Amino acid sequence: MGYIAINNSGASQTVWNYEMNQSLGKLLPREVYAIGGAHPTQYDVVRVKFRNSSGNAATGYVYMGVQGIDLPFTAYPASTNSFYDYTSHSYDEYAVWNVRRATKIYGPDGVTVHATINAGGQVAAPINNGGQSGSSNIDWLLVKYFKQPGGSWTSMYEKTNNAAKHGFAPIGLEYGSMTNTLSVYGTA
Repeated sequence: MGYIAINNSGASQTVWNYEMNQSLGKLLPREVYAIGGAHPTQYDVVRVKFRNSSGNAATGYVYMGVQGIDLPFTAYPASTNSFYDYTSHSYDEYAVWNVRRATKIYGPDGVTVHATINAGGQVAAPINNGGQSGSSNIDWLLVKYFKQPGGSWTSMYEKTNNAAKHGFAPIGLEYGSMTNTLSVYGTA
């Protein structure tokens, strides 16, 4: 699995091609992006999905040796709440994010849609999971709870009749990569 991160380094960071010899763009300060795993041959370099200067979601590689480059998405939720965790069988602290536009909640298979959260809804994930995301869709945030605007919280466990303990919500890199443009956003 990957995780959603925020460039909290205070400076723009270059995103490189696989060979690390051509710039594909920059991660701006406070920009949100997804980390998908280590580069197979380069030390301290990871594969990322980011929004390039053309406004498209793209894949590249970033050097991780800069302090604050990979601050977990859970560092800036919209709020926090305590929910029952069906994995640990206890109440745990969750990060809660707002939903800006209709966002689908996918099952662990990344195909089955279990809900569509309307604008004004929210999603939640354990705060200690560091903004964990999917393996195939690294810009999809792992979520365990969601709610419609004005509704009550629903767990993925309940929604799937105890078949899945989590699902995934695309954060919306196709719309932007800052908190004022992402589909799923906090206070970063």
